[in-house]
Amino acid sequence: MNDGGANNREARGHRRWCLNPPMGRAGFGGGTKFAAMACMDTSGKDKAGDTWSYPDKGFFPLKYLHGDGWSFYLREGSSSRNALEVEVFRLAARPQKPFTWADKELGEKLEIAWISSKMNAINFEPKGANKEGIYWVRIRGAGVREQYLVELY
Repeated sequence: MNDGGANNREARGHRRWCLNPPMGRAGFGGGTKFAAMACMDTSGKDKAGDTWSYPDKGFFPLKYLHGDGWSFYLREGSSSRNALEVEVFRLAARPQKPFTWADKELGEKLEIAWISSKMNAINFEPKGANKEGIYWVRIRGAGVREQYLVELY
C-alpha cells in the first residue's frame, strides 16, 4: 500500500483509513482517469484485536510493501512521538519462541530514520527493512508496550 509523499509522511492517513478494522462499509468509484475509495466508516462489528500493523505481523509478501514506511495502530490514540521508542532488528533466522523484553541480543539493530504519531497510528521508517528478511519490532513508551515479528518474503 503506497502512502508516500513528504506531505503525508507524518500521518500516512490513507493507509490508516484503508486498514481500519472498525470499517464496515466502503465505496468504490472510477472514471476514465481516476478512481476513488470512500472508507471513513466505523459501522463494522470489529473482530480485530487491540493492535494491527503494516506490514502485518507474521508473514507478509514483499511485493505489497511499497516504500519504507511501517505503521503500528492502536485501538486508542497513540502517544506523543517524543515519548515513544521504536526498535527494529533484522534476524538471521526465525526465532523458536517469541523474544521477551529482557532479551537484548536479537540481531542487527536497524536505524530508524523517522518516527511520528498521529491519532491512533505510530509511523516509522526502519532503514534497510524493505527487502526479504525476518524482522523483530519493539515499540514502547507512554503506555505502549508491543513487540512482534514480521517476515517479508
